[in-house]
Amino acid sequence: MRFFQSNLFLRILSALVLLPVVLFFLWKGGAWGTALFSLAALLCMLEYLGMAWGKPGIWGWVAALMVAWVPWFCSTSFSLFFTERPLFWLLFLVGVLYIGGWGWHLLVGPREEAVVRMGHLVAAFVSIGLGMAALAALREEGFAWVFMALVLTWANDTLAYFTGRLMGKHKMLPSVSPGKTWEGFAGGMLGSMVAAAIMKFWVLGGVGWWACLALGVAAGIVGPLGDLSESALKRSFGKKDSGRLLPGHGGILDRVDALLLVAPVVWLHVALFPRVA
Repeated sequence: MRFFQSNLFLRILSALVLLPVVLFFLWKGGAWGTALFSLAALLCMLEYLGMAWGKPGIWGWVAALMVAWVPWFCSTSFSLFFTERPLFWLLFLVGVLYIGGWGWHLLVGPREEAVVRMGHLVAAFVSIGLGMAALAALREEGFAWVFMALVLTWANDTLAYFTGRLMGKHKMLPSVSPGKTWEGFAGGMLGSMVAAAIMKFWVLGGVGWWACLALGVAAGIVGPLGDLSESALKRSFGKKDSGRLLPGHGGILDRVDALLLVAPVVWLHVALFPRVA
């Protein structure tokens, strides 16, 4: 009975409800998948700025709407709305964000916090925008590739969690995340490598085993890095979670922090190594 009242039960229940919806949108692809990434980017931006600024405010909403457009630049659906010049529109958005952000803070305020607030604004836009753009680009390569990024992240996170709970003794960075252990890190690394090896038969095709395992190792490194980075961010603002949207999980940013770094790594793998259909 205690299990059904635990945070783990809430996490499992939330995942069982949300996972089929997420996978359906990703499987549909096109505007469906891009809309999913766009919504996630908007919510992550609002959560980040909510922690950093106290509340997003008008310009925070403007920035969130801007980053929500970034996944469309990597999608063929983008040409239905604007033009086939994604780089131009991406640079245009970055310019508006940067110039407009400085203008807003200097004219409207709070001026004494302008430098710090702009630092968080740019960091949030780059980290969230880059991760979501990579996911959208992977979906353009096929459902299997974006699923690869998800599986590597999930395998790492899941094995790290249970290995840490069962065997964890040596803390990694207790001042940042008290629950993270080196044993959990090793378990997560093993999980991402095994996941990469299994997915090789579906996604990686003729890519060599060393390149396949290298992808698993890279995901095993950057995944925890993304998790620890967000933990450090939350701790600096005295927050336990980035939000409360997902029961048992916290906010959207809490769930995709590792994925935001794993996705660009998988995209680089796609760009560097040829695949066999």
